[in-house]
Amino acid sequence: MDEAGYVVRLSDGRYALGAKTFQLGTTYRANFNLEQHVLPVLQRLSQQTLESSAFHVRERDSRLCLFRVDSPQLVRGVARLTNLAPLDLTSTGQVLRGGPLGEPGR
Repeated sequence: MDEAGYVVRLSDGRYALGAKTFQLGTTYRANFNLEQHVLPVLQRLSQQTLESSAFHVRERDSRLCLFRVDSPQLVRGVARLTNLAPLDLTSTGQVLRGGPLGEPGR
């Protein structure tokens, strides 16, 4: 992975993502062009409900936040884009799994 540019080794021996991962992400977004379809829906939903709205995809046993529109309210939950969280820890994860809350992995 290092030779291919996906990771780089730092001076302290740890690894960090390389530029190739940015290229992959950019290509992914360009190929699917979800933003033009998803963001208007999330914006309308947030305007109508005054709550945050987000679009997640399942990534193995986790969920990945691809798009988010924050609530206009001062007090609100905040999640970051590209946040990866286990399916079992969130209601969104349960929806993506297709099972009710509290029911372990399917």
